[in-house]
Amino acid sequence: MKAGEYQAGIAPYGYKKDTEIKNHLVIDENVSYIVQEIFDMYANKGMSTIKIADELNNRNITPPGIYMKMPNTIKNLNSKNPDGRYLWLRTQIGSMLKNQVYIGNVVSGKKEQISPKIKKGKMKEKSEYIIKENMHEPIISKELWNKVQEKLSSYNTDTRKKYEYPLKDLVYCGECGNKARFQHNKSKTKSGKVCWEGNCAVCGKRADYRSLCDNVVIGEKILMNAVRNAIIEEIKKIEYTSKELKAIYNNAQRKAKSTANIIQSELSNKNKELNKIEDEIKCLYEKKVTRQISIDKFKELYEIMSERKMKIVQEIEKLNNEIKNNKKGTKGKNKEYKQMEKLANEFLKIENPDNEILKKLVKRVVFDKNKKITVELTFSQI
Repeated sequence: MKAGEYQAGIAPYGYKKDTEIKNHLVIDENVSYIVQEIFDMYANKGMSTIKIADELNNRNITPPGIYMKMPNTIKNLNSKNPDGRYLWLRTQIGSMLKNQVYIGNVVSGKKEQISPKIKKGKMKEKSEYIIKENMHEPIISKELWNKVQEKLSSYNTDTRKKYEYPLKDLVYCGECGNKARFQHNKSKTKSGKVCWEGNCAVCGKRADYRSLCDNVVIGEKILMNAVRNAIIEEIKKIEYTSKELKAIYNNAQRKAKSTANIIQSELSNKNKELNKIEDEIKCLYEKKVTRQISIDKFKELYEIMSERKMKIVQEIEKLNNEIKNNKKGTKGKNKEYKQMEKLANEFLKIENPDNEILKKLVKRVVFDKNKKITVELTFSQI
């Protein structure tokens, strides 16, 4: 950033790029009053970011991404409700309330480049940001800004207890397919007494704005019980008697032997082809030496034969790998399944399993608005 210039490609909502001064912001009178209303609703009218989004959507105010014709917003289906209308989201409101651009400041240096090969940078601490004050006309007064920041800081998650979410990144919405977010909730009586407290999963799309998805909130304990039951059922499938195990193993061995014979036969044919082409190349050299063919003709034929030889060598290599894998096949799968079975049994003994062990056993958990839960395990595919 040079001398506090605003160098992003698109001006923030409420501003537009100055047509006379490069990288300078001027107020967009068409929507700046919306920015002022948002700050006022939050600071003076006791409205949450959700209620502010409701208010703007009820008034059919065009959301920032659509107003500014931002390509990412137009492509982002998460910003659409079921009837196809783009909406204001609480996350947008929250970002605006924290953006110093609205008091005339330009902030840069938020990210640090880790390596030239890695495009995504590392976020710096707020104390390390570069802030240039009074770079353009403010939309919000310092007094209103400070009032909003004071209210925001009272809800600062850094001061709250941190909660662990063991099923994080494993749960998905069965209605729209979005990944679920976890949150810690409390239910209180009118007197303020906590009558329920626990973790819940909510569709990520619904978390941004309720009408974007009609799925429901579901308790983490309900999801965890479904995972435990799915693991118990999967373990039952592999608890065979010794006689059954022997029959399964013998059948697998017969299949493996039959497959090995087929591959070995193909390998034998390919080796014969390789010997033949090598003899043809040798003969070609002799014709060149005895001047039975010209140099140009030799080069032409040699190139064709070399390509054929290379192809046969690759096919032989592939067949050898198939033979090797076939030998390991039954034994390897059985060993892998037994390892997962052991891990699954250990999981069932743990009262509060962590995210690390769950990711080894669970591929995904899906829940719908009827609270039907589907669990897909990693070791059910072995």
